[in-house]
Amino acid sequence: MVEMKPTSIPSLLGVAAIAALVGWGFVAWVDSNGRLPAVPWMPVLIIWVVAGFVGAWAVVARRRLHPESGTPRMAPLAAARTTALAFAGSRTGAVICGLYGGIALRLIQETAVAAGRERLLAAALASLGGLVLAALSLWLESICRLPEDHDEGGSRSTGAGPDAAGAASW
Repeated sequence: MVEMKPTSIPSLLGVAAIAALVGWGFVAWVDSNGRLPAVPWMPVLIIWVVAGFVGAWAVVARRRLHPESGTPRMAPLAAARTTALAFAGSRTGAVICGLYGGIALRLIQETAVAAGRERLLAAALASLGGLVLAALSLWLESICRLPEDHDEGGSRSTGAGPDAAGAASW
């Protein structure tokens, strides 16, 4: 069985740095043709909405994965899907943060023009939204992490059996 490892923050920073180079290069290439690239507001809004949903799901998942007495536990399959959402969100957030961050860095030179300032603001807010999405996804991933324990044979067990998440025994 393949063991899943927690998301590495340095790897997310590397992904963000590569995406920033791509964003900066794209704007430089478009600018070499005498234009500024459009940075629409709709993706900015969507990024923040997705980050809000991930944050809300993290709050719900925390209550269901670490319940107080009387609260039903989250089903194991839902917990696994929540972990997959957290993995995807952290990586997507890193790419968005880096890409729009690179665009924003290149657009700093264009603040003398009103359109340049508006595009810089949109790119900066999108980059910040990507950072928030990645941070909330890392938090959600930490909520989904099972405590490690060792069985009698000395091998490591994550407690991922059917009873670990409160599912009924067969």
